[in-house]
Amino acid sequence: LHYAKAGDGERLVILLHGFPECWYSWRHQLRDLSDEFTVVAPDLRGYNLSDKPASVADYDVHKLVDDVIGLIHHFGREKAAAVIGHDWGAAVAWALAANHPESVSKIGALQVPPAPVWRKNFTLRQLLASWYMFFF
Repeated sequence: LHYAKAGDGERLVILLHGFPECWYSWRHQLRDLSDEFTVVAPDLRGYNLSDKPASVADYDVHKLVDDVIGLIHHFGREKAAAVIGHDWGAAVAWALAANHPESVSKIGALQVPPAPVWRKNFTLRQLLASWYMFFF
């Protein structure tokens, strides 16, 4: 994975972008959080400068979660990163927290609730607002 990094704080913050963005979406947060934290904003797989596997199966949310766990370990943390995601990145953050809670100290999710909440509140209006998710 390609990533941008700022700061050398003891605590790790990982910022996950949405669709169709890249690490650059977090450029201001990278700068602003770098005084206190090690801040990392990856290009999720398939985006920008990160690898783009050919198989659709390689984009399963659990593989993306594994990528984030790999980043946590790459930066010398066995666990407890704060993970903040927007849009598709928020879905990855929720999946990480649900399946590997030991890897997350804090979670921030912008514009996306946890999957069970999203399914419970799914309406035709939400379907129309989320059309691009189903398209891709």
